[in-house]
Amino acid sequence: MSMTQRMDYARIGETLYSYESRNGLKVLVVPKPGYARKYANYATNFGSVDNYYELEGEPEAVLLPDGIAHFLEHKLFEGEQEDVMHRFARMGASPNAYTSFSKTVYLFSCTRNFEDSLKLLLDFVQHPNMTEESVEKEKGIIQQEIDMYVDNPGWSIYFGLLKGLYADHPVRIEIAGSRESLARINRDLLYKCHANFYNPLNMMMVAVGDFDPDMIFRIVEEGIDPAIKPVHVKKISRPFLPGVAEPLVRRKMKVSAPMFMLGFKEIPSAQEGIEFLRTEIAMDLILDLLAGRSTPFHEELYSRGLINDTFEYEYTAERDFAFTLFGSESPRPEEAADRIIQELERVRRQGFDEAAFDRVRKSAFGQFLRSFNSVDSIARNLLHTGFNQAGLLDYAEIYDTISLDFLYKTMSSRFQPGNFTVSLAEPV
Repeated sequence: MSMTQRMDYARIGETLYSYESRNGLKVLVVPKPGYARKYANYATNFGSVDNYYELEGEPEAVLLPDGIAHFLEHKLFEGEQEDVMHRFARMGASPNAYTSFSKTVYLFSCTRNFEDSLKLLLDFVQHPNMTEESVEKEKGIIQQEIDMYVDNPGWSIYFGLLKGLYADHPVRIEIAGSRESLARINRDLLYKCHANFYNPLNMMMVAVGDFDPDMIFRIVEEGIDPAIKPVHVKKISRPFLPGVAEPLVRRKMKVSAPMFMLGFKEIPSAQEGIEFLRTEIAMDLILDLLAGRSTPFHEELYSRGLINDTFEYEYTAERDFAFTLFGSESPRPEEAADRIIQELERVRRQGFDEAAFDRVRKSAFGQFLRSFNSVDSIARNLLHTGFNQAGLLDYAEIYDTISLDFLYKTMSSRFQPGNFTVSLAEPV
């Protein structure tokens, strides 16, 4: 067995245990004494954008159909004799799964029968059970899901935005794929993807709750299949293309009020570890300082009727793409987007108020500390940081290193003219 590492973070009163199984699976555990609810997830670093890769020793790269990561997520819940969801339910556990741009995650939470539920999680993710007939049947189910999202205004303007920002990057493709890409998926291709991406070097397990970490590590060692060998997969990144595919994307939909999203894409930095977290924290602080609910700018937009309570903003960064978005319902959506662009330029020239910066940074750190009251949040954030070669608990130290000068440096290469798109949903 591999050695267990224990890391104590006295400042926030948390302990993280890290372990690597004999076949290379990374396992992270945060004990939460006194918590009734327990949570575990088992994830692969394989999401919707990971459709182009090379295998060590293979002469040619492989291009996968769009939506195959999401398709595989659906199929793994199909047990040989009984649906996996039903097996979890009989043990009193609540299971779920999701596919994002960068990963696929299988999870459960429970207050009892945690050990048996963890064994089931390990077993069904490692051992797919698919037939050609069941794969063909699933295509119809997923097509219904795709059709449902077509009529969802928020989903439509979001992917309209990404299609406008990116001319040739898989992030512009909806996570479930399309009717054409579903037609290219078959049983053999799904098993091939599972063998390549559901291997221990590309996966991670996280468990949070009131239990002994050694119990988790023992179950992992007993439950990992020795027949599953580590595979070295090299994902192939798309080259960054400056500019946008479409600066303005319009769509007529059944909405009661117009909706907009304004998005800025940026040059991927390929940062990992502490630098990745520092940039992510800086961007979150920039957005809070610019447009948080307590800011004068948010009050201006709201009082002028340019936004309402649906207003949102978000920064997303992954290995080879990153973007920032703002969105809301608005009777004058293009005017709202223009006003946000103007405010970004004003901040670039004049900067932020130092007292406001100190206040927002303290508030963000407080929110980070409160996230440790939720086993779900801890596990979700551990996955996010772990797959980016960083440590969740490093956040505590990074907040102290963030300065206004670093925020201005972070902004200097972002929110550039020519690198933004406005996506609109307008009433029919």
